Amino acid sequence: MYKNQKTPNSRLYVGELDHKVTVEVLKELFSRYGTVLSTTLSKSQSPDLNFGFISMSSLYEARACVENLNNFIVNDNPIIVRF
Repeated sequence: MYKNQKTPNSRLYVGELDHKVTVEVLKELFSRYGTVLSTTLSKSQSPDLNFGFISMSSLYEARACVENLNNFIVNDNPIIVRF
């Protein structure tokens, strides 16, 4: 597989996000590991936490995000990043 080949598996779930986290913050954070194709932020039923989805341009980049950002602290809260 080529490094920059787009695959359906390059979409990531991002959970446990503080309500103050914005789409721009997520794009900036994830772009450290590659090209962000899309970012979606959704309100959860929880009064404290949101979740979202990030699509990276390749599976290679998505894996780098999971390895480096899962349990990464954002606004004093560890986030979840997984496929």
